Amino acid sequence: MLGNLMRELSRLEWADLLSGQSDRHMGNYLVYINADTGDVKVTGIDNDASFSRRRVGATTVDITGEPGLHGALQASGVTFPRMLVDVQKLSAGQREALVNGMGALLFSGAGTAWNVDKVPGQREALQRAGLSLPPMTVEVGSLTDDKRSALEGILGRSVQRNEVVPVSRDMLERLSDADITVSSVLINPQLLDPEYQSVLINTFGEHWLGAMADPMDVGTIPAAQQILRNTGMDLPRMVIDTRSFTDKQYRVLKPKYGFKQLALLPRIDRQTFQALMAVDENDYRQRLAPCMDREALDAAVLRLRDAKRRAEELEKRQCVVDDWEAPGFLSALVRERKGNPEGLSSVMQNCLFLRDFWECAGLAARV
Repeated sequence: MLGNLMRELSRLEWADLLSGQSDRHMGNYLVYINADTGDVKVTGIDNDASFSRRRVGATTVDITGEPGLHGALQASGVTFPRMLVDVQKLSAGQREALVNGMGALLFSGAGTAWNVDKVPGQREALQRAGLSLPPMTVEVGSLTDDKRSALEGILGRSVQRNEVVPVSRDMLERLSDADITVSSVLINPQLLDPEYQSVLINTFGEHWLGAMADPMDVGTIPAAQQILRNTGMDLPRMVIDTRSFTDKQYRVLKPKYGFKQLALLPRIDRQTFQALMAVDENDYRQRLAPCMDREALDAAVLRLRDAKRRAEELEKRQCVVDDWEAPGFLSALVRERKGNPEGLSSVMQNCLFLRDFWECAGLAARV
């Protein structure tokens, strides 16, 4: 009976992989067991979460266009693939969009007490636009004797203890090297007139773009990806592989898309294997095309390719199953259980049998 159960659960899982099911849990599939014959029938129900655009493989998820999720996953330690953009080949419109978009993002994080001398050229740009700003200064009375001597060397003249010395931008590096503090000019960007806010946004954006290497890696900058996509740039989709995720990383991903399982399936039934490998991709695409939009269709084809790749790997490893009741089969499967037994990774990374029937599987394997 356990062999029949494993086989039928496996068949449901492979169907779920192809359909992009993101919500398969113990409450939405039915198991019927014939007590007399040991035959088992497993039926998936509540399949409204199928054909997800986000699930593009057994363990791969497309998070394109989700900068908040991207940032949260990055903060949790997920490493993202490089995505290089040639800055020199940006069109005028793409460059302007990046400067304005990233500048606005930096402006929003400037707070209510921004030092206008922190970004090179920002003070001068604001002054050219007509904003009156006090000069940068050094208060000589606050300096030690050694620092006062260093200041005199920079200025090329002596200074008085009660003097307040105006500072030009070309002096800043030498003053910093001498550990001499320059008074900050703080402004509240939110209270500026719109014309000055525009200057701040532009200088933020220009400084950000100028500091980027060329080619620029936007793989870790989801906001820049989205800006460039909005200009029509054809960037690769941002696809992540979850197979090595920690419990913490799954907890970041799961609430967004509701995934209950992202498992690299460990076995495939012989009949399922043959049916899967007989599917023609072009025919598959044509049959699905009337039912969904282009993005969902592309995701479905990617899942088909991934399912076939995995099935071929299992065939090479002699994991295409003819007899689910074979001696030692269950014990071998139990030994492959993945993830933290008490954590979310165990739920996400294991096949349905090891996930939902673990106690039954563990006991039977020890018999």
